[in-house]
Parts: sequence; structure tokens; C-alpha cells
Amino acid sequence: MMSIGSDAKTYVWADGVTTFDPTGATVELEVAGVRYGMSWEAAAVQTGASWTRTARTTELFSGVDRADGVRLPAGRHLAKLIYTVGEQVIDTQPSVIVVMPST
Repeated sequence: MMSIGSDAKTYVWADGVTTFDPTGATVELEVAGVRYGMSWEAAAVQTGASWTRTARTTELFSGVDRADGVRLPAGRHLAKLIYTVGEQVIDTQPSVIVVMPST
């Protein structure tokens, strides 16, 4: 879960955990049916049968008191990572982004 303050401007970061090596995959963040591009920030790390890799959005997300960036309404928003490996699209369990109301 991630929280965005009402006056914040930030990238959305996510640690993706998969059962496959995500090195050749592209990754996007889907929020309310809209996909946002992400870039990998580090190499994938394998632990047992799982792989973890950190990604961040290529666009900045802004709180409700800002006029710039991707602005989501105040409240809870389901968000999930979408991986594309060749022709295969793999979505993940959703997490939550909380956008704080105006102060």
C-alpha cells in the first residue's frame, strides 16, 4: 500500500514479486483501468522460486492540492502491476494507493 499526501508529487514505487525471471518483461501500473508506464530500478533478485524486482512509474503522481502530475481523486484506489513477456500479459494481485484529502 502507498499513500500520497494532498500536496505531494511523487513517483509510485512497487516491488513486483513473480514466479518467473522478469528481466525481459515490461511492466505497467494499472489504476482504475488506466495503465501507466514503469521503469525497472534494479536487477531482479531470486529467492527460492520467487523473483523480486523494483519498478517506478515514469510519470509523477500528485496529491489533490496540486495542479500538476497524474491526479487521482482523494480516497482508496486499487492498483496492480501488469507484466508483458513477449505476447503474454500477466496481471498481479491488486494493492491500494491512498490519496489523502485536501488539508
